[in-house]
Amino acid sequence: MQFKIYNILINDTSYKTIQLINQFYQRFVVKEEVKQALQKGQPVVALESTIITHGMEYPMNRDTALALEAIVRENGAIPATIAIIKGVVKIGLEAEDIELLSSEGRHSSRKCSRRDLGYVLATKGNGSTTVAATMYLANLAGIKIFVTGGIGGVHRGAETTFDISADLTELSRTPVSVICAGVKSILDIPKTLEFLETMGVPVVSYKTDWFPDFFTSNSGIKTVFRADTPEECAGIIQGNDILKLRNGIIFAVPVPSDKEANQENIQQAITQSLKEADEKGVKGAEITPFLLKRVNELTGGESAASRGAALDILSQSESYQTDSGQSHVGKIKIQDGGSARNVAECVARLGLYQDVTFISAVGDDDKADILKKGLHRVKIDINGLFVKKGERTACFSGLINGQGDFLAGIADMDILFHIPEEHLNFHMIEKSKILVVDSNISEVTLSYILSNSSNVKYVIYEPISKEKSTRILHKDLLSKIQILKPNILQLRDIYLTVNSNKLDLLDFDINTKDLPTLLESVKFMALSILNHGKLISADGNSKLTYIITTLGAKGVALSSVDGQFQHFGPLECPLNEIKSAVGSGDSFLGGLIYGLYNDQTLEKAINYGQRCAVLSLRSESNISLDINPNILL
Repeated sequence: MQFKIYNILINDTSYKTIQLINQFYQRFVVKEEVKQALQKGQPVVALESTIITHGMEYPMNRDTALALEAIVRENGAIPATIAIIKGVVKIGLEAEDIELLSSEGRHSSRKCSRRDLGYVLATKGNGSTTVAATMYLANLAGIKIFVTGGIGGVHRGAETTFDISADLTELSRTPVSVICAGVKSILDIPKTLEFLETMGVPVVSYKTDWFPDFFTSNSGIKTVFRADTPEECAGIIQGNDILKLRNGIIFAVPVPSDKEANQENIQQAITQSLKEADEKGVKGAEITPFLLKRVNELTGGESAASRGAALDILSQSESYQTDSGQSHVGKIKIQDGGSARNVAECVARLGLYQDVTFISAVGDDDKADILKKGLHRVKIDINGLFVKKGERTACFSGLINGQGDFLAGIADMDILFHIPEEHLNFHMIEKSKILVVDSNISEVTLSYILSNSSNVKYVIYEPISKEKSTRILHKDLLSKIQILKPNILQLRDIYLTVNSNKLDLLDFDINTKDLPTLLESVKFMALSILNHGKLISADGNSKLTYIITTLGAKGVALSSVDGQFQHFGPLECPLNEIKSAVGSGDSFLGGLIYGLYNDQTLEKAINYGQRCAVLSLRSESNISLDINPNILL
């Protein structure tokens, strides 16, 4: 692929020029699928990253970013979320990049407009791109379509403050079409449209004569241009290209009427937010995030719901679907789930159903009946279920894209905090050969279980999420388990907590393509956690012996307390065969348990786990129905 800077310098073969070209490609990385799509003339849609670091809280920011990419992808285009990671411009982010920006947010990422780009590259920092910066970098990569929620504009009171968003000047000099929900109504919309007219930027409303104001479909101001079909929009873009006009184009797509916020409520909230911003002296790059956050708080989340709908519909409209609609066509499937339940099912399908005791809590509702029937189907004894009357059985609602990747979800797990100690004691935990505990339970319950597991041969702890993964660090609990099984992000979270968030202790880049470097980082973090287990043990004799880290498509890493380290490469599973990744981690753990129960070596047990995980990747069920003892022969 040839970028503009390369085209300009291609005929200059001086050493200095070659050096400059090399530096450019080292600091400007285009994701391979984006590069291939551009070379083949396939549609690519740019997405900004400021919404990830400054627009929403974790994990909503991560889930929204992944959902946007999925919608673009499912409608025939390739998403290219743009950001700066450790001083390197990335056109298209990996899931690990999005997780990094989401979890660390504004604390480690600078909100970057055009003026900030050089500085962030020079300091090798992280940067999330605004509309202006995203447009500039997208154009540099050859991407001509950019989808976002709302653009910046002329701030209220700009006649004295001169506070005008750089988004507007970028639109006047960068030929990228911006599909958005209009200008945020916290701004001065009439002055914004006047400024755009002066700068020669066409503003086109989609299927309406009125300009939307981000939160609502009608700002009360008419636009000069209207387009009613994707073909008309494409024709306008083509017209600009034919005339070699260097400006961008705004296509304003209103939020659906049933999703828009109440205009009166929004205006009252904006007035209050502007007053508070003035009193607190909030200015510059922080003013928009502050106002959006306060408007959302003052409207009780009404503005955020509107924002989410706008983003979804906008991404759809860019896919050139003439009937965007207000819902997504897909499949809804109700199935048994929960990490511990999934693991129990996998072990049962491997033939150990008579040896499995599944301990959990359920309500006295229909969902509990469904769960019990599912356990009966795989011959798991349900006597381990504690029934709490009047409570809801734990439920998780998840969204999965066409490639089977998990995007977002809502967890209702409160009942898992209500397992009484006498129920746990009844099942004689200390007599088990293998005890598996996930992080969905409370620290009190976790402490009780581990305090009664001194005679258990293998105690395995499985973290579930970023927020829950560090529960094992409560008091000396870490020293009471034999095996910790995190994924790479959970490993990092536990490592950071152990080391008081001192990431500078390790030059850790989760996004590196250099596998040896990644493995060295995993080894370093795991050894630090293993040593921490010794330090916190009451008698200095920690049971923590192994950390098994799942690395996704990069395989599995095994770290031992004696310093040994092994990497197990991934088993083959073509992307076109993957149906769902939701239960693959639980299937891995189920296969691992089966191996350990049958006194196999840890290496052999890990191989069993990988084989089970691959089967579940190829299945729409959380745990593949094809899992049975024969697959491990």
